[in-house]
Amino acid sequence: MEIYRRLAEAVPAANLPHLAMALQNLGIQLSWLDRGEDALSRIGEAVEIYGRLARSLPSAYLPSFASSLAALGNLLARLGRWGQALDVYRDSVDVYRGLAEADRAAHLKDYAIALNNLGAQLSRQGRDDEAVAPIEESVTIHRRLADHDPGHLPYLASSLNNLGHRLFDIGRVAESITPTREAVIIRRQLAEANPAAHLRGLLTTLWGIVRVRTSRGVDLPGALAAAEEVVAIYERLVQMSPAYAGDLRAARHAVADVIDRLGPSEEAAERRRERRYRT
Repeated sequence: MEIYRRLAEAVPAANLPHLAMALQNLGIQLSWLDRGEDALSRIGEAVEIYGRLARSLPSAYLPSFASSLAALGNLLARLGRWGQALDVYRDSVDVYRGLAEADRAAHLKDYAIALNNLGAQLSRQGRDDEAVAPIEESVTIHRRLADHDPGHLPYLASSLNNLGHRLFDIGRVAESITPTREAVIIRRQLAEANPAAHLRGLLTTLWGIVRVRTSRGVDLPGALAAAEEVVAIYERLVQMSPAYAGDLRAARHAVADVIDRLGPSEEAAERRRERRYRT
């Protein structure tokens, strides 16, 4: 970054894009180290530079500007600056929409990701009704892309999972089950093919089903099935590494918690004793 800054001061036209890229990369690294304010300074400067470059030469720099906006929105969301994050996500969607209209092959996936991020941010601010539309559009795009390239399936699963939660949150419970179930099916298939890359995503989806539906007492049979699958996954993982023992205990207790809500307390107590003993 420092080298490119000196070069950009001497020859801006040739080196400002490199400086912006270095700033963005450094900002992302700093955010991973939980140095949020330092990261914000670097990524914010990258956005400012890419914005100026995009205004002077849109065809060359709008994609980089959109990418820097997405990185800034993600960082602001992590820092809890949700109002600012929402504004940045909206800008990112607007830029990616224009790019996708001009070149679908190059930018449609990024536009769909931006829509999903916008929906998630709207939900964080309690605006679930508004969140559904961009997430539904994201699902539609990712589904179309995945039909031609299975490499897009993880993105489709993410959007479907997000859509399921948002529909559930606004009381459209029956409608929420279908996208959530499809997300689980996709992530299960992905995890079977490549556990290292996709098992965490499957567990995240299943845990979301367990926690949300158990806490609200809705679709408890579905919550129980998801909890049992989480248990089965951690039972396999524990055989490979004892580091997962705590996760397995948590999963078994989650099963017992769902049973507490489902069946007679005596049956639930028996299942809970069985689970604790096995732990």
